[in-house]
Amino acid sequence: MESVHCMAFANDGTVYVCNRYGNQIRLYDKMGNFKRTFDYPWQPATVPADGKIEQSGGATVALAFSRDPAQTFMFVVNQNNSRIDIVERQSGKVVSTLGQIGNLPGQFNQPHSVAVDLRNNLYIVENRGRRIHKFTQKPNP
Repeated sequence: MESVHCMAFANDGTVYVCNRYGNQIRLYDKMGNFKRTFDYPWQPATVPADGKIEQSGGATVALAFSRDPAQTFMFVVNQNNSRIDIVERQSGKVVSTLGQIGNLPGQFNQPHSVAVDLRNNLYIVENRGRRIHKFTQKPNP
């Protein structure tokens, strides 16, 4: 891999490895045997005038699992796009995104880490912005 940047273990024993500059997550079984790859290409927010797109941090730098028993979703830090991809864990499909580039609430200045606590609160830590964002889950009526 170009740059291993994170590793997480799912409850079912699957090992998820962030290939930061390869813009993908690779899955392995608990014995280290390769299972599959999920690709997460990124798009530049603004294409440079010279048209030469340069990566500045990688698309997959961290991930965390939802706290439901099946760990249905992953929250993947897509650093180049300053957003969190909400991914269906079994298929690898991005079902939603959270955030955008910026310094206002709900915007990120180089997100770099993600965590989910026991109450399903989502935490995003920035590298350049030097902030921690907390997103809470709305209770069901």
